[in-house]
Amino acid sequence: MILKEGKIAFEGQLSGKGKGPGKIDGVFYNPAMQLCRDLHIEFLNKINFQGHMLDAMAATGIRGLRIAKECNVTVDFCDKNPEAVDLITKNLKRNKIEANVFRKNVSAHLYEKRYDAIDIDPFGSPAPYILSALNGLRNGGILAITATDTGALCGTYQKACSRRYNAVNRKSISSKEFALRILIGFTARQAALLDMGIEALLGYYEGHHFRAYLKIHKGAGKADKSLAMVRHVSSDLQIINHSTSDSYGPMWTGKIADEKYLPDINPNNKKLYKLINILKSECKGPLGLQDLVILSQEIKINMPKRDSVIEILKSKGFFASQSIFSPLGVRTDASKSVCLDVVSNA
Repeated sequence: MILKEGKIAFEGQLSGKGKGPGKIDGVFYNPAMQLCRDLHIEFLNKINFQGHMLDAMAATGIRGLRIAKECNVTVDFCDKNPEAVDLITKNLKRNKIEANVFRKNVSAHLYEKRYDAIDIDPFGSPAPYILSALNGLRNGGILAITATDTGALCGTYQKACSRRYNAVNRKSISSKEFALRILIGFTARQAALLDMGIEALLGYYEGHHFRAYLKIHKGAGKADKSLAMVRHVSSDLQIINHSTSDSYGPMWTGKIADEKYLPDINPNNKKLYKLINILKSECKGPLGLQDLVILSQEIKINMPKRDSVIEILKSKGFFASQSIFSPLGVRTDASKSVCLDVVSNA
């Protein structure tokens, strides 16, 4: 089947109806991840990336193909599936792009070659691949990681979260944000094993996946600085140094996105435009969300409009914004007691 995305026409096997992470067998193309790829291209163009990139689990090669064409970046492709390698080769020829295509286990490949950017987008958890990806990056390189094991990261399956990420999450209004922070925190801990630190450039949640773009800085001091940002969070959203019976983490407690790396999106791409503009607002705020449902239940009133609550909090001098992580959450530095008072009067 000949498909089209961005400036690329390519051959691939359509996966499902545009929802979920697709099938694990075969060489599939998942249209639900177009937003992710669109943003990857916008991000690389925003930072004027000029290096050598690896599309590490390339499948049809659509991500790397688009980046090569739309960002003018040199891209290598890697996939252990011989069908994928054949398909990538065909798709490169179809689009008149020259590139190296490796039929290898990506972890083995990354102990042989070094890159300025590596994309890790596996089926499920990226945890088994992060250490080798870090090893394959040059100093100052960018690691892009996707996780679709949302049940584990969000704490629905707490044993899996503990087993894969050595962390605790549980159901709350902040569980998706904490899931992303757990993923980034896990990567920081893996980087520290190699005397590397990380800088979070852009992280988000959308649809069925978590995504983070992290810049790598080599050096023991950089590693120590990053590790200092990996801590636990109490049930009342306080950053603490150790776990308790109801705490979350360990997780990244620094910013999950830096506004200067967030691209300006064409409003015609409505979904991505909305996501990035909300993220631009909330990335300046504190960790965690206030739950409008729980606040309303505590004072036994119908839930007010979120935007009204946000405007009142701002008028009182507090930071307040909506969030990409929940339509019912408010990011604010106001205390819970202040939020209760605002909700009661909104």
